Amino acid sequence: MGNFASTIEDAASYLREVYPETFAELNVEVRDIPPLKGELTSMRRYAFHRESSTIYIYRVPVQFTGRRPDPIDEMFRIESIVIEAAAEMVGRDARDFLGDR
Repeated sequence: MGNFASTIEDAASYLREVYPETFAELNVEVRDIPPLKGELTSMRRYAFHRESSTIYIYRVPVQFTGRRPDPIDEMFRIESIVIEAAAEMVGRDARDFLGDR
């Protein structure tokens, strides 16, 4: 989980540093799978808790769906999921936070 977790933390650090007015208190936790409730039709890649500014990234669905063979492309894909989750948490579009990424 080393590269995965560090890629997640790099994306969170980027958001905290570049958009401190929005993400200064951002927390990110990596969990293996989302809580399984009810009938499973698809597995979520992330969830968030607005009150604590915490994003939960679910490793198994992220790593095993949409995986890219090129390691750099895969890193960007994972970072974009973190940015997507953060943007959704604050009610904004992910493109608002991509910067030059």
